[in-house]
Amino acid sequence: MGEIPEHIPSIDSLVQASAVRPHQAVETVLQERGCFVHPALVDEIMQLMTPQEVLDRLEHEREVISPQRYGTFDALLHERRRIRDLELVPIRDQQSYTKYMNMPRERFIELVKTHYVSSSKLSLVSELFPSNLSADVDQRVIWIRDTNIDNREVAQFIAAVMLVYELTLDDVIFFERSRVSNTEFVRAAVPEYRHIHLWMRKKSS
Repeated sequence: MGEIPEHIPSIDSLVQASAVRPHQAVETVLQERGCFVHPALVDEIMQLMTPQEVLDRLEHEREVISPQRYGTFDALLHERRRIRDLELVPIRDQQSYTKYMNMPRERFIELVKTHYVSSSKLSLVSELFPSNLSADVDQRVIWIRDTNIDNREVAQFIAAVMLVYELTLDDVIFFERSRVSNTEFVRAAVPEYRHIHLWMRKKSS
């Protein structure tokens, strides 16, 4: 993230673009629909989360995702384990990268602190600086207030999001970047707050 951008978006515009859905709002939708999260689904989601041993490594061997090679959500889904384990990682296209570099780091951290996690322990937001992926991938991020939150609670939130958006396990890919790695594209850009990238299959209208 740059320090002297040509244009600094206002916090209000960033919040609007983020389409923040705090965990309370997600749970309210489930209650209104009379739905509940099944423990078996939570167990399966936990198996798909990036393992702690991967997050703790200082160096990673990784391949960058090529949109030409992985041109559909299903192509990425086939590589879900490698994505989970940070062996296959996304990068931004030039336009998204430029916007990312023009964002002052302090402004983005303020956004996360004040609008993503200030009143919610978990929030689902739209990716403001999306990676260069196929058009059928809906890129979201789950921001987490407490670094030491139990992974099962995070998995329960992911399960709730899946129910709200009527998704199955074949419609989601998620991974967490390392906050200690020295490897480019594996290392988290904002290590101050734990966050998980959630890719959802876009449904046909």
